Amino acid sequence: MDKSSVRRLDDEDSLSHNNLSYLDDGKDFGKHYQEVRTLIGLCAQKDLIFRNLSADMNLRFIGILRGYTEEQIAARIEIVRKKVDLPEEIAKTVPAGQLSGGQKRKLCLAMAIFGDPKIIFLDEPTSGMDPESRRVIWKIIRELRNEGKCIILTTHHLDEADELSDRIAVMVKGIYYRIPTVE
Repeated sequence: MDKSSVRRLDDEDSLSHNNLSYLDDGKDFGKHYQEVRTLIGLCAQKDLIFRNLSADMNLRFIGILRGYTEEQIAARIEIVRKKVDLPEEIAKTVPAGQLSGGQKRKLCLAMAIFGDPKIIFLDEPTSGMDPESRRVIWKIIRELRNEGKCIILTTHHLDEADELSDRIAVMVKGIYYRIPTVE
């Protein structure tokens, strides 16, 4: 799936016309668009955050968008903050724009998993990170995979793809080439 296909997932009109028409339970994407959106989380390559709001306020915003109650939002914030190892004191007080690069990526990942989605798109989740920080994100991704999440990962780092993926495809000039899995 290329980036334009990922973008089409947010365009209701195109869903009924593309080749992603059925979910595992037999529901048509186009007819059940709103339900499908709740199954998906996205961590974009760029940090999609409100820079003047704290991490917790960014997460709260996601909860409001997803229609959660205040109690559900508070509970989910605690869960995802712990899952991505974002310290509470920092998450509550520091504006997101002042977080370190690694903390911003953790916040973006927390926002992607806030609604406990079944499918998580991770577009270059470790872009610009130092090796130690990359490995922290790798650990989180492995945990999500072990929870049964479907993770679609794009990366320029072949070691990352090899470490985190069950199946790998390489895109060259717009054409996908699947690499056989080595067990």
